[in-house]
Amino acid sequence: MKREGSQCLSGPELWVGVVELRRLPGCELLTEAAGAFTNVVTWAVSAEDFRTKAETLAESSKLFVASIEREEPLATRSARAYLTEELEELVNRAESNPNAILYGLFHTYKFNEG
Repeated sequence: MKREGSQCLSGPELWVGVVELRRLPGCELLTEAAGAFTNVVTWAVSAEDFRTKAETLAESSKLFVASIEREEPLATRSARAYLTEELEELVNRAESNPNAILYGLFHTYKFNEG
């Protein structure tokens, strides 16, 4: 572990979080939806790093990150909660790739009608 000032810095570890995505102009995804939630798994050193990587993923698909919920290190999540089959699969794929930024199924929601 590196020390910077009084703060300990460690290397990246796998993080998980639920990311809300919405369309940007020219996006070919989510054409029938207002947005979607998806699980994201990536290597990060902090919540801010997780957000940056989620935004990188979103931008590559002409989406933007509207919100992020429950972002935390994988070790923290797996110590207190069961990992879904989808999350386990994403984690297995990410473990051997330090550049991985992976997302799961899109859980879409409709436009607010009314």
